Amino acid sequence: MIIKIELDGGLDKFISGANSAATAVDSMEERIVRQAGIAGLENVAANIHSRSGRLAQSYTVGGNENIFDVQAGGGSASVRYGSNCPYAVPAEEGYNQSNRVSKSTGRKPSLWVPGSGSGSNFSYNPGAKTGMKLSGRFVPGQHMFEKSLPDTKEDLRKITKSEVERLFRALF
Repeated sequence: MIIKIELDGGLDKFISGANSAATAVDSMEERIVRQAGIAGLENVAANIHSRSGRLAQSYTVGGNENIFDVQAGGGSASVRYGSNCPYAVPAEEGYNQSNRVSKSTGRKPSLWVPGSGSGSNFSYNPGAKTGMKLSGRFVPGQHMFEKSLPDTKEDLRKITKSEVERLFRALF
């Protein structure tokens, strides 16, 4: 009995693909973090009550006051996304209202929020003549980033899987 083992050139193709993979991997990493950053911004924006206001626009790539920086190369990649809107952090984390008594009115100030709603539903509308008066000392944050993280992590997993499969198809 004789057994013969032959290689059909597939190993040479694999070695050639592996040698050219370095630049392709850098490109893949950049695509992954860019797509994940865009998905992250979209997930944050989905947690905002108003879809057309200044804060919502700041969570759109290229929007006014948007932060979106991608760094890639040399075997690492990162994306930084967020908002430079002055009230982005208070909207996210919450804030304390001033507790000082006004010298002119003799009362503690409260925050007037323009909008409309009924019951426990309220929609912010900057041009509304109606609204509500927030009189509590602490206004809780919306935690839009925190709420968006599970979806963004899942998006990153899917994007990475897709990009790795794309790279293998291209190289091998």
